[in-house]
Amino acid sequence: MEIKLIKTQKVLSTTQIALADYVINPYRGCEFGCLYCYSQENKNIKNTGFFETLGVKINAPEVLERELCYKKPRRVLLGSTTECFQYQELKYRLMDKILKLLNSYNIPYTILSKSHLVGGYLPVIAENKENKIYFTFNCASDDTIKLLEKNTPNIQQRLEALKEILAKNIALRVHIGPFIPYLCSLE
Repeated sequence: MEIKLIKTQKVLSTTQIALADYVINPYRGCEFGCLYCYSQENKNIKNTGFFETLGVKINAPEVLERELCYKKPRRVLLGSTTECFQYQELKYRLMDKILKLLNSYNIPYTILSKSHLVGGYLPVIAENKENKIYFTFNCASDDTIKLLEKNTPNIQQRLEALKEILAKNIALRVHIGPFIPYLCSLE
């Protein structure tokens, strides 16, 4: 996957998703490569090599800090068209800065993720009791998951992440998906 560093001019985007009034997507594209991902059809990123190129909005925390001087979000959604906690996050640490900045302004957020890497951010997320995590869990076998989600965490990694989230008493909603009859087991 090619990594491109992007200088963005805007971080907070208004959204019609009922979970928040603004959304932040610190990356363009995704390393996870889920074949069923709706984001690859998003008009703003279609035909940009969604699975081949990852755009890292390298200045996102600084732009967000400027935007928060004149935008007053009631709640922010993190990760509507990308995974915020993909593997490049370990190198660039954009989410660490973004979460701390939102916490400093007392702006609650909802995180959409399927990544076990969210576990490393739980102390920061737990600072505001209004923060939430919506975590996607695929209940197929690891072999089937790798066919549909080329680079995602395996079942055990996701289970560990769920346990860590619960241990921190962070509001959690688990999304089971995709659910494929005869290939998935809810046990």
